Amino acid sequence: MFSKKLLAVALCFALLLIPIVSVRESSESDPFPAYVDGVWIDGPFPEELYIPPTSAPNMTLIDSAPMAPLVTEGPHIEINILLALDEEYLCYYYHTPNAILDGIFYAELQTQRASYYFEQVFNIRLAVVDVTSWHRDKTDGVQTLDEVIQETGFERGMYRNGHRVEALLAWTYSELPFGLGSAYGLTDILLSACIVRPVVYWVDDNVVQHETSHLCNASDGREDNHPNCFGSNCIMSYGQTYVGTRQEDGGEWQVNSFVRKPLVYNGWCDISYEEIEMGKYLFLGYDNPTCPSGGC
Repeated sequence: MFSKKLLAVALCFALLLIPIVSVRESSESDPFPAYVDGVWIDGPFPEELYIPPTSAPNMTLIDSAPMAPLVTEGPHIEINILLALDEEYLCYYYHTPNAILDGIFYAELQTQRASYYFEQVFNIRLAVVDVTSWHRDKTDGVQTLDEVIQETGFERGMYRNGHRVEALLAWTYSELPFGLGSAYGLTDILLSACIVRPVVYWVDDNVVQHETSHLCNASDGREDNHPNCFGSNCIMSYGQTYVGTRQEDGGEWQVNSFVRKPLVYNGWCDISYEEIEMGKYLFLGYDNPTCPSGGC
């Protein structure tokens, strides 16, 4: 049962140092990631790039962000999402280039930012239909995802606020240990559930986009299973790229480091595009849900 569970969980952006790997400097000819004992790892995310949350806002809070217009061709598909935020995550405020947001608005904003690219390319909208919270007790990433599913009672096809829910997107404040490393996000494709942790503004919407791509059956672009995707500038690639200065939405970050390509690029390579073009029809027909006869 455990092995089947691991097969269903898609690992995103393994991060932390692994003891059997010696610390080394990345270079353009020999960068991370490395593949060690069946686990992909990155070099550590540079501490100077991480903007820690604050316990109180010191800038104007904003409470909404406009959704991008839908493309007009092809069927419109809406993936209705239940946001689940752990109690620790809700204790902090999160930095953007224009404001500091509370946890609910930050999660909604990053979901909307990820949705923009799905709408432009696939006519898919990620729609938050309800928000809930849970208390995190587990440490392990897979166990934490199981925990939030159990505590929220989530199952695909449940109804919240009169809408049929198709996916769970959980946000947790603390790290997500996975195997010998740690992850930015994890997805259980079979249960239609994702969990992510906040890092920094320009990273977090990419992580949501990567994880929700898994819900439409997009696979990770590793060198061993999708070498073309691995080498492309794709949101699913496990390849790395060097970033000097990162500018996004009026904010500027001095990166000067190798990072995973999904943290920088929002497009899909041909392989990932084809996977999502087929997989998105799993959600066709649920964009205008109504309560069942027994009520909601």
